[in-house]
Amino acid sequence: MANFVTHVIGATLVTSICVGGTLLLDLVSPLTALAYFGLGVVGGILPDIDADKSIPVRMGFAILGLLLATSSVMLAKNLYPWAILLGIWILIFLGIRYVLYFVFNQFTVHRGLFHSIPCAILTGLLIVTASYYVFTLSAEMSWFAGCFIFLGFMTHLCLDELYSVDLFNARIKKSFGTALKFGSRANLTGTLVLYLVIAGLSYYSPPYELFVHRVFSQKNLYKIQAQVKNFFDRCQ
Repeated sequence: MANFVTHVIGATLVTSICVGGTLLLDLVSPLTALAYFGLGVVGGILPDIDADKSIPVRMGFAILGLLLATSSVMLAKNLYPWAILLGIWILIFLGIRYVLYFVFNQFTVHRGLFHSIPCAILTGLLIVTASYYVFTLSAEMSWFAGCFIFLGFMTHLCLDELYSVDLFNARIKKSFGTALKFGSRANLTGTLVLYLVIAGLSYYSPPYELFVHRVFSQKNLYKIQAQVKNFFDRCQ
């Protein structure tokens, strides 16, 4: 499987491209784009929080707490005084670095149910609903936040699958299929609960129509087409 550094680099590259796209299309402000970038990188290391205790995992939780706490404060900067924002930052960081780290080391198995596509969807929906109902962000901003952490999560899973294929020896490693999966045969109850929670969050999630309209509007599609054409013209 891909190591910690590879996951960080991969999530950084993929998220940077998508963040650049949102700025190019004038979908978000630069400061908001920076917060979304942080969420994307967080998503890129999130699946490995169920790994065995190790220095990279502890480091990952520290970075996860730092990025998620900072991103949350940046997204909510206009809603609360700085004293409250500082308290939010400290609570999120300590909660992720120590509480979440302890819980996952006690109750999770590496490459288990948490390493799956539905868990990536669940993580994105959790960010969407938390951004909308807890931090009272707009529905559009909430969906952007959820999509970026989902993007980072899926980048991680894809990298794990790519590293499961040895192209030089033309063989597939035993870890193939343990990342990009839709559930766990060994944990059918957990899989069912996971899908039920996804259904519940989908029902209570904020409206997505404005987000979809802005991202996939005809104007934006024309902009993307023009940029792609300019890129290939320069390459010739």
